Amino acid sequence: MVVEDEKDVQLLMAEVLKDERYEIVAADDGDQALRDARELRPQLVLLDVMLPGIDGFEVCRRLKADPATRDIRVIMVSARSDDRDIRQGLACGADHYVTKPIKLLDLSAAIQRLLG
Repeated sequence: MVVEDEKDVQLLMAEVLKDERYEIVAADDGDQALRDARELRPQLVLLDVMLPGIDGFEVCRRLKADPATRDIRVIMVSARSDDRDIRQGLACGADHYVTKPIKLLDLSAAIQRLLG
C-alpha cells in the first residue's frame, strides 16, 4: 500500500513496488489508509508523514496498536529528514524511514529487507 497525497510521488513509489512484482493499493490520506489497511491487510505500507487529516506518525501508531494491523510492515517516507523526525517515525513503530527525494535503490533495498 502506498499512502501519499502527492500523485507524482505516489506513482514513483508504486513503480518501485510494481518492479518488484507486488500488487499496489494507493491511499491519499490517513483516514483512507487506516480503513484500507484494516480491510486489505497489506504486507507493507509506504507511508508519507505529511498527509491531510491524520499525519503519518499517527497512522503508524494506530496501525501498530491495532491487533488486526500490527504486523503490517511500515516504511515512513518523508521530506522531514532531521534526526528528531526520524526518531519519531521509528518510535511510533515504523520498520524503516526513507527521506525524500527518494533514492529508488534505497527504497527497493528496504522493501526487499522487510519482505524478503
